[in-house]
Amino acid sequence: RARGVHVIAHGNYVGAYPNTLTRAQARAQLGLSDDAFVYLSLGRVRPYKGLDELIAAFGRLPVADATLLIAGEVQDPGYERVLQQLAAADRRVQLALAFVPEKALQVYLNACDVAVLPYRHVTTSGAAHLAFSFEVPIVAPRLGCFVELVGPRSERGLLYDDDTGADLTEALARVRDADLAAMRQACAAYAQAH
Repeated sequence: RARGVHVIAHGNYVGAYPNTLTRAQARAQLGLSDDAFVYLSLGRVRPYKGLDELIAAFGRLPVADATLLIAGEVQDPGYERVLQQLAAADRRVQLALAFVPEKALQVYLNACDVAVLPYRHVTTSGAAHLAFSFEVPIVAPRLGCFVELVGPRSERGLLYDDDTGADLTEALARVRDADLAAMRQACAAYAQAH
């Protein structure tokens, strides 16, 4: 269909949720050290989001100062058990598998360095737009909307290609050396433009 069709860009979440905490305050609330590199997956926890693969890929990251936070409501008890078993093998993984109230979103988003969205399939991503609204770069597969969201020069994050998880581990390592300050500015500009 070509007539009567309109495409509306996904809007930002700037100002939609409280955003008053500093990075230090947010990390203090979560018991995180100031020098930890924090990866975040925030939102409803569902199998298509690939969080089991994320925990496995993160487990292969040979750094002691990293933390992986997974926060969000789980609707599948079986998947929750899988994630808990995987996380139990790595003390660097923290699970908060419950609904995250609007007031608490800023705690996670202001505490993290990057948001990781290892989805198996995607059409659009409110989680990416939420991250950008809090000036947080993303790590995501080279899939669907993520290609445009990250940008042609990786200005708002990093993309990876592999289905085996090896490239995700490599992307998790590479983003630590990225110019995160520049990425944060690019994320803020993108959010403001939408």
